[in-house]
Amino acid sequence: MPGGMAGGLGGTAGSLAGGVAGTGEPVWPEADEDALQAAALRWLGLAAELRAAAAGSAAEIGRLLATHAGGDLDTFAARWADGPARQLADAALAAEGLAAGLATMAAVVLELKAFVVGQLATLAARLAGLEHAEPRAAAIAAQAAAVAATGAALRQAWANATGVVENGVVPVLRAAEARLPAAHPGGR
Repeated sequence: MPGGMAGGLGGTAGSLAGGVAGTGEPVWPEADEDALQAAALRWLGLAAELRAAAAGSAAEIGRLLATHAGGDLDTFAARWADGPARQLADAALAAEGLAAGLATMAAVVLELKAFVVGQLATLAARLAGLEHAEPRAAAIAAQAAAVAATGAALRQAWANATGVVENGVVPVLRAAEARLPAAHPGGR
C-alpha cells in the first residue's frame, strides 16, 4: 500500500526473518495497517454523519417544541430524548469505538513492522561484522547468539503487541459492540 509497510519481507530481510523464525513463530505481521486505518476513517465518517443527524433532528424537535409547548408534545419530547436521540448517540459512540480500535490496531501493526525491520537490520549488521571474524568457532557462537537475541526481542515485541490488542483494543471493541443493541433495539 502507498506509504505503508503492507506486504511481506523480501531479499536479505526475508532470509534473516526466516532464520530467526525457525521456531515457526511469526516475525512479520500479516495485517495491513493501511486497510485498518482506512476502515477506521470510514467508521469515523459514519459517526460524524450520525452526530450530524442527531444534531439536525434535535434542532427540529427544539423548534417544534418552542412553537407548540405543552400537552402531548412534552410526552413526545421525553420519548424522543430517551429513544431516537439516545439511539443515535449510542450508534455514534459505537462507531467511534470501532474507529479507535481499528486505528490502534493499525498503529500497533505499523510499530511492530518498524521494530521487525530495525531488529533485522541490526542483526544483518552484526552478522556482517562477524562474517570474517577469527577464531571461527567464536564467530559462529556470536552469530548464533545474535540470532537468538533477535528472536527473543521479536517474541517480546509480539507479546507486547498482543497485550495491547487483547487488553486495550478488545475491551474498546466489546464496549462498542455492547452499544449497538441499544442503538438498534430489537435488531441484530
